[in-house]
Amino acid sequence: MTKFHFLFFLIINVLSYGQTEGVSLDFDNISFAKFTNKYTNFVGERIEIRNSKDSTYRITIIQNENYKKAELFDLKNNIEATFDLNFTFKKIEDLNRLKYKSSYAIYGNNYHDKRDTFTEVTYVKDSIENNITVRSALYVYTNRKKNKKKILKDGYYIFNTIPNKKNYYNYQKSNFINEFKIPLTEDDVLVRFINVTGDTINTELNYTETKEVEFNFKFYF
Repeated sequence: MTKFHFLFFLIINVLSYGQTEGVSLDFDNISFAKFTNKYTNFVGERIEIRNSKDSTYRITIIQNENYKKAELFDLKNNIEATFDLNFTFKKIEDLNRLKYKSSYAIYGNNYHDKRDTFTEVTYVKDSIENNITVRSALYVYTNRKKNKKKILKDGYYIFNTIPNKKNYYNYQKSNFINEFKIPLTEDDVLVRFINVTGDTINTELNYTETKEVEFNFKFYF
């Protein structure tokens, strides 16, 4: 082998190993909501982009006039990635305008050992208001032998019964029906979510629009 051929194959191998890693994800629904976070005094919009057949990943966008953030949470690839967002996100095609910024690996449970946590789900049906409120509370045992526990998360999902309206997929709704046997129907549409501590609302989402999309998102890091 000549020196030229050796150098050529060496360069090809270096370039091959030096290529950046890529991620390709398919999305089929996007939700827009008015978002309030009292912890940070934030009032603006929250957008979630998901795949109805795979709940292991999602893109979340939070924005108002003064603050913008785009983030991917992906359990399938075990990464959480952030993107530069220097414009107002309006439609699914705007994903092509996001520029990769940084990422880090995510593993395990953010709170405690899963053996020490459990979820309780209950519901109240209001026939007058024509809605169902589902409470999903995450607890952790502080003393399992004495059955002592404290609450980690306390969320309320409000579903309005709206006949003849396209009921777009909601990842929590499927879990409520299949795992906890909550009697939600095709006509029950998620319109509001609130997270509380005691009697205080910490964060609130009021959904304004949810629609089907068909989009493949790729980025490299």
